[in-house]
Amino acid sequence: MKHEHALSNKNIKSGNEFTQCAILWKKLPPVFKVRWRGEAEKYSISGYKLFIKTNVHNLITGNEIKISPCH
Repeated sequence: MKHEHALSNKNIKSGNEFTQCAILWKKLPPVFKVRWRGEAEKYSISGYKLFIKTNVHNLITGNEIKISPCH
C-alpha cells in the first residue's frame, strides 16, 4: 500500500510540473519557441516536447526552468 501511495504522489508531482510547463509554453514568446523547435530537430521531436521534457525534469530535480534551449 505504501508503494502505491508513493507512486501516486510522484505522479501527482509530475503532473503539477507538467501543467506548469505547459502553461509556460503557451506564454513563451515566439522567438523562444523557434529556438526550442530548432534544438528539437536534432532529436526528431517537437520543440514543445523538448521544452516540456527538459523543464519538468528541472522542476522535479529543483533546478531552474530553461526559457531557451541554449546553454
